[in-house]
Amino acid sequence: MTFKSEGILPVRIPFWCLGADFIDLLQDFVYHGLAAFFYLSAGVDLAYITFLVKPLNSRIYHIDIAAVVFAFIATLLYFIHTILSSIRWKNF
Repeated sequence: MTFKSEGILPVRIPFWCLGADFIDLLQDFVYHGLAAFFYLSAGVDLAYITFLVKPLNSRIYHIDIAAVVFAFIATLLYFIHTILSSIRWKNF
């Protein structure tokens, strides 16, 4: 059984034999990508609902605005981490 190297990974080596580091880096990339997507979708939904609902109580309205800002900041940080994880995963 011969192994030819075409690029980074040799041919005919199963994915699960690549090692724990490779799989951990891939999981890190996928996890933070999904977290960024879900935080973005939650932030957009909350911003839209906050925009549509008339503020009956200004305190609740300000809490909703703070939650939207937090969601967008969390999305930005998760997205940056996803980019850095993908760079680290590709350089592995």
